Amino acid sequence: MESLPFDPLDLVRPDLRSMEKYVGVLPLEVVAEEIGVELDEIVKLDANENLYGVLPEITQQIASANHHIYPDPSQTFLRRDLATYMNVSESMIVAGAGSDDLIDIVIRMVRPGPVLISTPTFGMYSFLSNISQLPVIDVPRGPPPTFLLDVPKIVSCIREQRVSVVFLVSPNNPTGTLISNEDVALLCEERSLIVVDEAYAEFSGVSAAPLVAKFPNLVILRTFSKWSGLAGLRAGFAVACDAIANVMMSIKQPYNINVAADVACRAALAHRATIQGQIDAIVMEREYLRTKLSNFAGLSPLASASNFFLCEVKNAQFTAKQLRLYLRRLGVLIRFFEKPSFMSQFIRISAGRRRDSDELLRCVNLIYSTQLLSNPIKSRFETLSAIFFDMDGVLADESSSYRSAIILTSLSYGIQIGEEDISAAKAAGASNNDWICTQQILESRGVVAPLEEITTRFEAFYQGTETQPGLWQTETLIPRKSLIKFLASKVALAIVTGRPRADAIRFLKHHHILPYFKTIVCMEDAPSKPDPAPVLLALQNCELQAGPGGVVMIGDTPNDALVRKSQLNIFNQLLITSRRPPEVLAFLHLEFLRQRNEETQLWPLLLRPLVLSAPYQT
Repeated sequence: MESLPFDPLDLVRPDLRSMEKYVGVLPLEVVAEEIGVELDEIVKLDANENLYGVLPEITQQIASANHHIYPDPSQTFLRRDLATYMNVSESMIVAGAGSDDLIDIVIRMVRPGPVLISTPTFGMYSFLSNISQLPVIDVPRGPPPTFLLDVPKIVSCIREQRVSVVFLVSPNNPTGTLISNEDVALLCEERSLIVVDEAYAEFSGVSAAPLVAKFPNLVILRTFSKWSGLAGLRAGFAVACDAIANVMMSIKQPYNINVAADVACRAALAHRATIQGQIDAIVMEREYLRTKLSNFAGLSPLASASNFFLCEVKNAQFTAKQLRLYLRRLGVLIRFFEKPSFMSQFIRISAGRRRDSDELLRCVNLIYSTQLLSNPIKSRFETLSAIFFDMDGVLADESSSYRSAIILTSLSYGIQIGEEDISAAKAAGASNNDWICTQQILESRGVVAPLEEITTRFEAFYQGTETQPGLWQTETLIPRKSLIKFLASKVALAIVTGRPRADAIRFLKHHHILPYFKTIVCMEDAPSKPDPAPVLLALQNCELQAGPGGVVMIGDTPNDALVRKSQLNIFNQLLITSRRPPEVLAFLHLEFLRQRNEETQLWPLLLRPLVLSAPYQT
């Protein structure tokens, strides 16, 4: 390339050359690679999306659209459907590529003059105003938890500064607070364009749209990104008086709504009754999360009328920023805002599905229940060469398979038992062999039956029959696959289980983790625990020596703990038992991260002694 006699940047506006970039959320693929987890393991609660996703009916409409034809620049059918949705005339509707496009249209449309915002608020107003070289006036909201809008001061600024446009959000992002229609009407009495961004109105059920008929200087913005699950297609719309809408239609990009977005939005409107069920579930999930998080000391979730809420963090051990980083490393994504400064004590959490909420709560509980590793434990951990796993309750959640098979087998003998009965039997030392455990439970209820007969009935439930699917299909993987993969890259992994080999191998293959285990010791290979023979066999297969040193075993029953009481004293003080094996695995992950010097200043609070206090601790 030939050199020019001048710098090409001299042709660019100086203010744009030094302008700060707008920072959005990273793509999931980038985050997954960065933190070392599988894509489907990430809990995404940072962008206020509808995690239920796009309805199949909408996806079908998108797939059948004519993508090779330019979209309708007049947005004819979309504006017609939106007018019906908002109960206004088509001439009052303008569609855009998300609210961002419409905000840009408004800013380019108004006469040169200040733009007024009230922080904390959506960052695109000031970002796009700066691009158009319009000064931005900030009238900050009041302090938390109410974040009240300072209406008198806004009115004063409009009059004194000749403000061209006022951007307000209701419910506000990130505070989740509403603006009353009385306040909107009061502001509309002033000589300024009043824009109310109602991106989250479907979650609040409150709108200022009816006021447009009375106030021609009022513009309402809406989006399909939040309620309908179409964030990736970028579609939104404005409701304005005929005159303002006509100007917006004149200056917008001709083809600003692509074909896929057009048909998707119309399909979403057609199926809004179904999507309303998702909206209701999201609102319920928001309140579920707020209630649960309020039980943690130092966390104060604020009320919200949206699909997200702010949570104040007042914890002596970590800041809001650190909590966000801790959760991110565990695969849970939330938002943190450094500006304005008083927002630095808050995190923003989107409401998702129940499984997303429960994973967030599990990780918060993990963070709260940790403490710094003691030096003796730390020194032993640094010599770790292998991790042995029990399978049921540690790797495999068998609560709906093996345990259900015990319940159904017992019921076939006329004995009704529940989950608590099985847990009590296990806690009392019942066999790791679920056939024998079932027999022991029946005998405790006065029923004597041959083990072979019990086994046959049990296996019919577990394996399935020609007419009944097997309960084994309900089993789920407890730890994340990415964690198993990570640990296998550091140390030898083994399984010591009372399962039949065929059942164990099938589970590992089904969840794609079989290659990560160096050896698998099953029912057929050695006597059941607490006999140390299966553990010794695993040591032998991994070419390790018994005795003090770098082997950890993770189990969840008394028989796992009793292995340590054997004369061989296989693991010295490194045997772990817990009713929370997933959290033990998380501790192992975090300690490896500490050894890799990744964010070491953040990890001490997440580390605790590996020998956990638990019902079966020896």
